[in-house]
Amino acid sequence: MAVATVTGIGGVGKTALAVHVAHGLRAAFPDGQLYVALGAGAVPADPAGVLADLLSVLGTPSDRLPLDPEERAALLRTLLADRRVLLVLDDARDAAQVRPLLPGTAGSAVLVTTRAPHLVLPGARSFAVDVFTEAEAVALLGTLAGSARVAAEPEAALALAESCGRLPLAVRIAGARLAALPRHGLGAFGARLTDTATLLGELSHGDHTVESAFRLGYRALSSAQARAFRLLSLLDAPDLPLPVAAALLGMAEDAAEDLAEALVDAGMLESPAPGRYRLHDLLRLYGRRRAESTERAEDRAAALRRVLALLYDSAVRVARTALPDDVPSPAWLRAAGGSGLAFEDTEQARTWFRAEHAVLTSAVEQSLASVPDALGPAVDLLTLIAVCSLFPSRGHYEDACRLAGQAARRAEEAGEPEYRARALHTRAWLSCLVGEYAAAEADLRAALGWAEEAGDGRRLHISGVLLALVLRATGRVGESEAAMARAERFAGDPDDPASPAGFARFVVRLHVAVGADRPPSGLPLMTPLMRRVDTQGTSLVRARGVVRLGAALSGLARSEDRPGTS
Repeated sequence: MAVATVTGIGGVGKTALAVHVAHGLRAAFPDGQLYVALGAGAVPADPAGVLADLLSVLGTPSDRLPLDPEERAALLRTLLADRRVLLVLDDARDAAQVRPLLPGTAGSAVLVTTRAPHLVLPGARSFAVDVFTEAEAVALLGTLAGSARVAAEPEAALALAESCGRLPLAVRIAGARLAALPRHGLGAFGARLTDTATLLGELSHGDHTVESAFRLGYRALSSAQARAFRLLSLLDAPDLPLPVAAALLGMAEDAAEDLAEALVDAGMLESPAPGRYRLHDLLRLYGRRRAESTERAEDRAAALRRVLALLYDSAVRVARTALPDDVPSPAWLRAAGGSGLAFEDTEQARTWFRAEHAVLTSAVEQSLASVPDALGPAVDLLTLIAVCSLFPSRGHYEDACRLAGQAARRAEEAGEPEYRARALHTRAWLSCLVGEYAAAEADLRAALGWAEEAGDGRRLHISGVLLALVLRATGRVGESEAAMARAERFAGDPDDPASPAGFARFVVRLHVAVGADRPPSGLPLMTPLMRRVDTQGTSLVRARGVVRLGAALSGLARSEDRPGTS
């Protein structure tokens, strides 16, 4: 007997595909086709009741229906033994629901659709249905709304498909709505799908709604699974590593993994790789709406704070593993807690940081935007990411600059000038790394203006030294020396690890990036800094400082001497 299962999330088109295949196979099953909606909702169909319905359709009188479910299953197999019938079982919850309904002979076949990717039936072939490709989504829009309209606005069509998450049901609804609005441009209609607050409401047409497809799966969850789905929907990240999922749920990794895997089995979560989980964009939006209506605001904020703490503690360990002699003392960054991940070596630490870039930036951005009292921890994480030179690529640089600007605005709105100055300095540092000296100077002067008003000697030294190097890099030697002289007045005691003098090692490293092509010009600035490097830290620290200074002054801008390497 041929058995096939079609798996995928709600709205991905499993039922449409199954019905289409069944229509195409009519000639192969001359004794008919039977369609059963098993209903993977809060109350899925009972196999015993389904068997009664099938037996009645096949001509069994009601007074001849066996009472025992196993006897009903046996009678179904007997009635189908000499027939060629295709049985379509739609929206199955699990294998236990399906097994009693299977015919027993090779003449018939069964096509099962399910949200459960791990549903296993004897001898079955499984087909996973994913969301559309860009080309497929645009093609369906053209079929429904008119190919000429799509061809006239190709970029708007693609943007509209992306707003639908390329989910077939959502694309179908959008296309149907466009077909009913022949005078509307695709761009104008697509603009209505850019607001996440109304997006799910817009994706409805007649009795077809994306939200109802998701609601079926959600209602089938246990209370613990439903809460896990809501909390996992809170973080805007392409996927979630297990430690982050556990932090969102506020539980140990083993327990979090059990719940996450249960959600995978229910078709509400995907697992693209062991220990990683992913939500479709629209499904995440649905889950977040459920969270906002069910979870207390302080509980949602607490979940994101736990993620922020985990990522910060892990990033501190990355820095101390990959850059053991160049990480600021606790005077510059908050000490790490105990929730961070452990790394065996430099390569493992850097691999983790590269892999979790999207999670790191998402946590910072969301914390800045919506989590009360998270400004400080978010700026701490952003400072660690940027100042420790862990953003080596241009793409990451742009992300960090954007977040630093967001942090500065958030700090200004919150009346937190110290965090605003730190964010501006961070953005200036990043600008220096890519030679954007005008932008760096503007940010540093703004940070120094606040520091002078507040009498913050530490900020006057740190941002002052960086400004001096920026001025030197742009050829303004006199201004540079004056800026360095002002900054040096606030350097503090070089023997005190908590003094601004501890920043010297960072300045040496930055000088390699911004001054390596001007060997003679660096000496007047670097001499006082190197005196401080020579009086504090281990012999290895002093040796590294001297080597980096030599590299800067000789113009040997090798990649291993640049920020982000060790």
